[in-house]
Amino acid sequence: MTQNDVTRTGPADRVFRNAKVYSVALDDTLTRAEAVAVKDGKIVYVGTNEGAVSFIGEKTVVTDCKGCTILPGFGDGHMHLAYAVNRFGGVRIHDLMKDYREPEYYIKEIQRRIKAYLEEHPDTPSVLGGGWDRAWFDGSVGGYPVRPFTRHDLDAVVSDRPAVLDSYCGHICLFNSFALEKAGLLRTGVEQIPGGEIRMGEDGIPDGFVQETAAIYAVKERIPGSSWGTKEKHEALTLCFKDMAKEGITIATDYMYNKDSYELFSQMAKDGEFTLRVSGSFLVYDQTAEEDLRYAVEHMHDYDADDLMKTDAVKFFLDGNLALCEPYPPEFCEAMGWEEGFRGDILWDEENFKKAAAAAQKAGFHLHVHAMGDRAVDVAADAFSYARETEDKDKTKRDVIIHITLIKDETKRKMAKAGL
Repeated sequence: MTQNDVTRTGPADRVFRNAKVYSVALDDTLTRAEAVAVKDGKIVYVGTNEGAVSFIGEKTVVTDCKGCTILPGFGDGHMHLAYAVNRFGGVRIHDLMKDYREPEYYIKEIQRRIKAYLEEHPDTPSVLGGGWDRAWFDGSVGGYPVRPFTRHDLDAVVSDRPAVLDSYCGHICLFNSFALEKAGLLRTGVEQIPGGEIRMGEDGIPDGFVQETAAIYAVKERIPGSSWGTKEKHEALTLCFKDMAKEGITIATDYMYNKDSYELFSQMAKDGEFTLRVSGSFLVYDQTAEEDLRYAVEHMHDYDADDLMKTDAVKFFLDGNLALCEPYPPEFCEAMGWEEGFRGDILWDEENFKKAAAAAQKAGFHLHVHAMGDRAVDVAADAFSYARETEDKDKTKRDVIIHITLIKDETKRKMAKAGL
């Protein structure tokens, strides 16, 4: 920056000097410097200590970094901001993720925390929270026995109001009997909801365990008080943003569209409460693909807020359990109650998925898909390659396959060719 630029800019609000400033741009340009000047929330100078002197005025706050490092803000490439309320509000159990123990330990600890929450909030109309892990109960880690987590475990401590606990991954939710009764599901003969699973107990009645977002949302919609209010979401997001700022996170991609949450995000951004830039995505399901895509197109820019908030992507769920090319081991199928030879489910008709991906690409969206198993990843690569070839030959969009727990070499080559 020249002296004339400094004159136009005026003194900076803050100057950091005696630092190790390091940054790499998208074009691989490397920046190394020792001072930074900031005015009106924007960086106006990066360079030497001597060059920063001209930015210092009477009211400039000067920080001597004493050789510490200054980096650009970090980005979180996969986040679910709507779930912040499960981490910072209600019954909190995320901290139990640190290690693995006997299933009964988690049952008792969750029950203890629900009791404590009810003592502090005796008039709460419902008990909400989240953070538990299916692996605590399914025998997949630690060599511990299978011990299903069911509505009866919640009923033992809360039976007079709905209790709804989301898992940390967001793919499973546990409802108590009161909640299932309100949803009209505490009976035999319950039909499955497309795109998910309502697990049945030995008595033929749902045991409270509901898997995949399509089914979870459908059940929650039937239960008054099963979702957080705007006030609770706002309080949780405020705590979440403070936590992210402390960790240096300034940009994020949100992969879980929720209308009420996105309205709140947008308003908070407009009110100056955002401390990061967020790119959001609309959800599209197989059974409602046409309706979901139409909604996404109609509301593509409804939540834009300057350069802080935009919703420019769509997200598909292709599998929940890993959809594999080879069957799961027989002993694991037995433990999970699956038929021998089970390979995991693809949650979309493959032809519908290909058409939906191309339609979303044509509408101008970036494409995101949740695919974990090697079979799901391959299906995703085929569909996104088709969408690219038909609607984005110049590869201007950033199409992303999320997770990729397993992948075949031939799928890697497909992804490389398509620019995924």
